[in-house]
Amino acid sequence: YVLDITIEELPAEGIDLEVVKNRYSGFSWRGIKAWNKDNSHMTTDSGHNRDNANGELNRWFAVAGTTESGKATMLMMSAAAKNGGTPERARVWNSKTMHGTPFANFNPVVKESFPMKAGQKEVASRRYRLIVADRVIEATEAEKLWKAWD
Repeated sequence: YVLDITIEELPAEGIDLEVVKNRYSGFSWRGIKAWNKDNSHMTTDSGHNRDNANGELNRWFAVAGTTESGKATMLMMSAAAKNGGTPERARVWNSKTMHGTPFANFNPVVKESFPMKAGQKEVASRRYRLIVADRVIEATEAEKLWKAWD
């Protein structure tokens, strides 16, 4: 399954606002309740895992684990780098948090706030693609899928 998501933000007319620096912001996904540190794993395009990916710049996360009917993967991809920016920072839970339940987050404000000004014409736009598979998607395939994504 493939799901494309676009998030567009523009301040309300006449209002200055700031999306404040926060460790929980942006686009997130939390693994199924049955997944933990022993039956699931995470990898990123930069070769990190759930214990060392937090705060790193990433284009994609692949979270895979065992389900009742076999293996499954959730591949989360960010278009930030494709849109002329840099990869988004990761916010992930390590293997000790919540018994190792996978949590992956593309967070544009994990390091600094994002101001939005009244009258701003440009829309702050972020695009993501989720791919859910009933098998393990290895890093080499995930990278090819990210590169092939429009």
